[in-house]
Amino acid sequence: MEHDPKVLEFYDQPPPFKIQYKNQAGRNIGHYHTPDFFVLRHDGACWEEWKTVKELEFLAQKYPGRYQKTASGHWRCPPGEAHASQFGLKYCVRTDAELNPVFTQNLMFLSDYLGFKSNLTTDVHSTVLAYLEANPGITIAALLQELNDVCANDIYIMIATELLYVDLSAVPLVEHYRTRLWVSQQNHDAYTHASVVGVTTKNTPSSPTTLLPNTALEWDSALWTLVNYGETTTTLLPESGFPIQLPTAFFSPVIRQWHH
Repeated sequence: MEHDPKVLEFYDQPPPFKIQYKNQAGRNIGHYHTPDFFVLRHDGACWEEWKTVKELEFLAQKYPGRYQKTASGHWRCPPGEAHASQFGLKYCVRTDAELNPVFTQNLMFLSDYLGFKSNLTTDVHSTVLAYLEANPGITIAALLQELNDVCANDIYIMIATELLYVDLSAVPLVEHYRTRLWVSQQNHDAYTHASVVGVTTKNTPSSPTTLLPNTALEWDSALWTLVNYGETTTTLLPESGFPIQLPTAFFSPVIRQWHH
């Protein structure tokens, strides 16, 4: 929840409260229940219980008075809602179906790098941020190719400790040719929202020296993404499949032909 901009505060394992409902046999059940979280958002406060869909389907059969699936496919807990309504609050059942699998995978991957900020030298930190300032949106692969003194673990530590920004919902971090780096989320939002990446064709003049990572290029009737425009090697990423590398000496004349 620390990655949800709508969440102001959250507390895990809040104080328990008593709920009452009927089991499958119609017998009244009453016991104390501890929700997973109590969450404060911009639009209100809510107790939240997180479970997998598979677990809820089993529990709904065993305790139909406690867990119910709505016509729209959402899950609810009537006894929890009854308790929350006394205070003008909400009780929500959340499931793993709501989670972006790429986002979840990336968080699990980064968990191994939390707490290792002390292993990151000031020189590496400064070098990476300075390079990102000049090359916003560059991929991990391109950055590692350009900065010989920086390794992948350095980048992972900076991402995990929020020293730089990555859209964790976009692609798995291990896909270095597709993972783009930014100095901050504000920098990412400003760049991606304020500018539209154009398709460079013979009707759209552009200088190779001004091409930035993430620029879209049309080549041989296919769309490519410029990963890195280096002094010796240029890397292009197709819409699907693996990236290719071209000698920049070959790539530059091709760009110039598109301009005329």
